[in-house]
Amino acid sequence: MSRILGVEVVRGEVLPEWIDLNGHMNVASYVTAFEVAVYALWERFGMPVDYQEKSGNTTFAVETHTTYKRELGEGDTYIITAQVLAYDDKRVHSFLRMYDEKQASLAATIEWLGLHVTIGNRRVEDWPADVLRGIDLFLEAQTGSQVPAEARRQIRLRKPRYSVFGEGS
Repeated sequence: MSRILGVEVVRGEVLPEWIDLNGHMNVASYVTAFEVAVYALWERFGMPVDYQEKSGNTTFAVETHTTYKRELGEGDTYIITAQVLAYDDKRVHSFLRMYDEKQASLAATIEWLGLHVTIGNRRVEDWPADVLRGIDLFLEAQTGSQVPAEARRQIRLRKPRYSVFGEGS
């Protein structure tokens, strides 16, 4: 049993259509659930669903990295928490964790870099002052500033038989 880390942003249930041929939640559905959680996080920052319509701005995901820790099956319920790792005038680097609600065990994580953009010309735009205040308020709500073990990782084989990176035999 793991301790639930981060600020809860969403709860959900694994839907039947999310199950793959292996009998567990498929890769795309993990990312879908995390995307729903990112939108909930943006709402906490002061960017609700109608933010784009009202402001002409939006966010784009520019980089993500997902890890899968434990299988979830049809009907399993989950909790997704968020942690802000860093932010600047235009970007938020966040980290989300998905927990199996019943077991309180870590099922998956995603590291997410979001960029603030003006939708009309698709150019990077500074966060408005009220969104910056929302991010700061979220930071006050998150406990600790521990670096997740899964953050800033890269895909790598320890002893590859072949590698374009010059490793292995």
